Amino acid sequence: MAFCPIDNGHFCFRHRTSWHRDFTCEQYDAFLADPQSFNRKVRTRGELDETSKPVNHTSRSRSERLLAERKAREAAERKRRQEIQQHKDRLIAEEVATASVIKHCPRCNVEIEKDGGW
Repeated sequence: MAFCPIDNGHFCFRHRTSWHRDFTCEQYDAFLADPQSFNRKVRTRGELDETSKPVNHTSRSRSERLLAERKAREAAERKRRQEIQQHKDRLIAEEVATASVIKHCPRCNVEIEKDGGW
């Protein structure tokens, strides 16, 4: 069993479904393999009624919400990378422009602004 702080709920890590309370993973595997046979055996022993039958609680709206959140994160990441690239391009352009105006002193390496001459 694992806990998701975003959904505030427990889920089965092994089966990737909502937590199948009242059943171990092995029992849930038996249910998944043959639900009708499993339910008959359990009802015969009185261990399960129809209201507590394990079901997959994965809802479409939750899946859609998670997909929308993922797409939003991916779009935000693309935008962030684009902004970083634009910033790098501006820095390169500034360096090129500065290189044509600023020269370094050959003796002390201090930047000197070129203000005339050739």
